[in-house]
Amino acid sequence: MKIDYKLYKPTLDSLTPQQQILYNRDIPVEEQINWLNAYWNDVNDFHLLKNIKDAAVMIINHCMWTDSKITILQDSDTDGLTSSAIIANYIHRICSKEPTILIHEGKAHGLADIDLDNIIETTSLLIIPDAASNDYEQLKYLHDNGVDIVVADHHHCEKYSEDAIVVNNQLDDYPNKNFCGAGVTWQLCRQIDELLHFDYANDLVDLCALGLCGDMMDYHEKEVRALVNIGYSNVKNKFFKAFVDKQEFSLSKMNGLNYLSSSFYVVPYINACCRTGEMVEKRLLLNALLDYKCDTMIPSSKRGEKGKEVPIWQEAITVIERVKRRQTKLQDEAMEFFEYQIQSKKLTDNAIITCVCGKDDAEPGILGLVANKIQAKYQHPTLVLQEVEEEDGVHLKGSARNYSYCPVEDMRSLCEDTGVVDYAAGHGSAFGLSLPLENFYEFLDKTNEQYKGVDFKPVYLVDYIWNYDNVNPKYVLNIAELNIYGQGIPESKVVVEDITLDNVNVQLLGEAKGHPTIKISLPSGVDIMKFKSSREEFEEWTSGEKKLTIVGTCSKNSWMGNITPQILIDDFELEDYEEEWVF
Repeated sequence: MKIDYKLYKPTLDSLTPQQQILYNRDIPVEEQINWLNAYWNDVNDFHLLKNIKDAAVMIINHCMWTDSKITILQDSDTDGLTSSAIIANYIHRICSKEPTILIHEGKAHGLADIDLDNIIETTSLLIIPDAASNDYEQLKYLHDNGVDIVVADHHHCEKYSEDAIVVNNQLDDYPNKNFCGAGVTWQLCRQIDELLHFDYANDLVDLCALGLCGDMMDYHEKEVRALVNIGYSNVKNKFFKAFVDKQEFSLSKMNGLNYLSSSFYVVPYINACCRTGEMVEKRLLLNALLDYKCDTMIPSSKRGEKGKEVPIWQEAITVIERVKRRQTKLQDEAMEFFEYQIQSKKLTDNAIITCVCGKDDAEPGILGLVANKIQAKYQHPTLVLQEVEEEDGVHLKGSARNYSYCPVEDMRSLCEDTGVVDYAAGHGSAFGLSLPLENFYEFLDKTNEQYKGVDFKPVYLVDYIWNYDNVNPKYVLNIAELNIYGQGIPESKVVVEDITLDNVNVQLLGEAKGHPTIKISLPSGVDIMKFKSSREEFEEWTSGEKKLTIVGTCSKNSWMGNITPQILIDDFELEDYEEEWVF
């Protein structure tokens, strides 16, 4: 199959690989040093967040009132968890109170599924980080019944609620609109620090950095880069640090703890527990992040150590790894169900691959993961929806994911613009969606019309295009060692064209161990690697005269003290070689 690719921008010989890659991602060369070294001077002034002082005073007052009962509502993802942990840890630090923390049973957000009357009976101050800016009716009901409310959020909304103190970077002059709930919450703690002459908030910046990466905030923003630099260079939270240490081998393959590596080897475990864990597992993970609870000794559930007393932070690592394995199994089972649906119903004929299941066909917490796998496999905008019975009838609710190379970047707005959905809430390429079942076919018709003429075939954006005999091994290693990637700054891809294949430069490795891998040795000393191959593929590549063009990722192989430059194949085009004769 033919692959399409093009350079982000023309390659400039005067630029190093790092300079070229950042230049390609719209960070000008003259600004790159400042971006790379972003630090405290690049963290925005918290005073720019409207209402932040009022929110801080409200929290301080309730902390000082002996009889005041403080409740925190935790949202169902990494950002929601870290936001809640930040404010809970901070409150305990300044007044020794242990706030009650409510955790959603499912994947709901904000106040939609919360027993408001229970909050009224048990709460003096309700703090909602990372949610609820749009929950105007629920906020009014709580306020009218005597509950004080502070919202520290970053989601788009129409206006400030008149019934809560809302701090939201989308509604004011705060310069960074790519900030997360953990970021807004952490800035709120810094405001309290100023009022009380404390210096506690900065001890929580590691959780702020984790929240930013977990919610995939745009890495172009210097404030995001700065807080990730600061937080990840000095991880203090006991659970976070222990889990990073546990994942050291995997993280080291991606140059240590950074935005990209945490997105692969930390965030998925936390999200798995937040979204598909049992309530006891969610609660355990939360307690592991709380400085005043994480060292409490409890019985271990680890195989071979059951009954042994271990601290909560240690048991939480065992639990989230177990939940992640369980989630992967559920995800694989759901993928089989939806794959059959895609093929049998020819769902790829629609502009958006839209899969629908009944309430018992899939776990609601994995719909986003399944949508992500489908978009990656088919390179197509994807919706995975589930039937949900509500008072006004059946609605289809689930997750949407766009694919990286889609010409239409804001899939969320396009769905919202159909006018037939209940909501499309979240980011442009990853969001939750609900629509009445009766509107389903109208939704398909309207999205098909809106995408009319869009070519969904991926065109890979690459940083370098090399011929097989001029691949620079130093450049490959330099690119492999970069620590610059995150949301909005995708990992570098390169192309190697017209690789001549024969039985000398192509080997099949690992077949005996069940991991067949094709290795192609280039004249420059760079190895091209294709994992998850087969004997049949190897024989196809080496039978007759063939040439290969690949899109790949630069990597390095360390073995016995030797470092070898490698390019790992992401996609390829195999053709019969036709030698040109010149007379």
